[in-house]
Amino acid sequence: MKKRRPAIRSVAYLIAGIALIVLAVWYALTTPPFKLPTGATSAYQLDENYELKPDPNQPHIGRWRQLDQAQSLSREQIDRVRNLLGSHSTYGTTSYACFNPGIAFRFGEGANIVYVLICLHCHLVEYRSGDKSRTIPLSDSGIEEFRALLNEIFPDADAKQKEADRMHAKQQAELEAEWKPTSSPATSF
Repeated sequence: MKKRRPAIRSVAYLIAGIALIVLAVWYALTTPPFKLPTGATSAYQLDENYELKPDPNQPHIGRWRQLDQAQSLSREQIDRVRNLLGSHSTYGTTSYACFNPGIAFRFGEGANIVYVLICLHCHLVEYRSGDKSRTIPLSDSGIEEFRALLNEIFPDADAKQKEADRMHAKQQAELEAEWKPTSSPATSF
């Protein structure tokens, strides 16, 4: 019986070690990559379709056109956003591949700016600061919280996105009409 104890202890250490590794990986994957600077905080509704022909006269964040910018956020809204972004329960493990963010937040001023772009479709949040970025999956509860914030901050968000979708469909049709093949496709080899 005494000979079995070292084996049991070894198995217990192995299980504890694996658990610590899993916990460390989970923590690393669900920890915001940038400390959010204090100071100015802005919210933007973004066109979920990236621009096919970007208009240089319209404001963009990355490749997404701004549909709206909140004139001011309440202290409670800023605290909610910061708490959500700082909470491990906001982040998940599963995402999809579209990344067409509908909402973005900007924290800080001058050279110390962090943008946080959130895609409500593919469950991803992207942190950007200068030339660095990191993308983290969101949990279902995180998505619901950010969707509620989008609708609270931008009450007409759905109508603005539908209008943007109509504009993109028209733009796509115009581009397809302009495209004319220079020769017929090869029919033999």
